[in-house]
Amino acid sequence: MKPTGFSRAQIILHWTVFVLVALQFIFNDYIKEAWYAYVKTGEFQFNLLIAGHVVGGIVILLLV
Repeated sequence: MKPTGFSRAQIILHWTVFVLVALQFIFNDYIKEAWYAYVKTGEFQFNLLIAGHVVGGIVILLLV
């Protein structure tokens, strides 16, 4: 018998990943600025949004 739809877990996972990816696009300016500064000076700039971007990317990788 074929399933008639997606399970609740699949739907939650889908929307969780969607929100995380959307946040990565919305707040990507901070990671760009930090990367350009790192390439130019060799020093890492710490910012809470940069840490959130990195952690969010890792969470997306683990969920997918």
